[in-house]
Amino acid sequence: MQNIPFDFILTVSEWSAAGLGLLGVLLGFRQHRATWIAWLVSSLLYLWLTFQWALYGQMAVMLGFVGVSLWGFLQWDQPQDRGTVPLSARARAFGLLGAMVMALALAPVLSAFGSAFAILDAVIASLSLLAMVWTARRHEDCWPLWLVVNLLSVGLYAAQSLWPTVGLYLAQAVLAWLGLRQWRAMGAAQERALGE
Repeated sequence: MQNIPFDFILTVSEWSAAGLGLLGVLLGFRQHRATWIAWLVSSLLYLWLTFQWALYGQMAVMLGFVGVSLWGFLQWDQPQDRGTVPLSARARAFGLLGAMVMALALAPVLSAFGSAFAILDAVIASLSLLAMVWTARRHEDCWPLWLVVNLLSVGLYAAQSLWPTVGLYLAQAVLAWLGLRQWRAMGAAQERALGE
């Protein structure tokens, strides 16, 4: 029996991780708890892949995603009963400021480790972790942030010629816009129900 070529393993892993990532977003539209399981497995696959691609900031994000996926799974214990949770302007500003400070601190570290595209990698890593936390807390502001993260990720992965992952992030950019519309509709329905 011949050995399976390593490039084949990478390709199958990348396609699997991309597919599970998309599944997680689609489940997230409905606030289905299985979102977090799909993202957990996708993150574990991408953790290994980003190490192979020398994208160490993304590798750190995937480690964070594993933890946040477990936390999100516990947070979404009754998805149909929860709805969306408003995010204050102050919390939004502090979250974004914190992500930028994290990116500024992370970029030189990633550069020292030889990360490909260290600055972009650090910005995506920081914003991604914030978006995951906002998703777990059911803030509809997660979706515009995901849109930005996904578009930045398209550039990062295209520069590496990692086309299945580019496709994933393009699709996720569209899904982020659709997710925002879906969660806004849920929020409006929630407000109407409270007003009755």
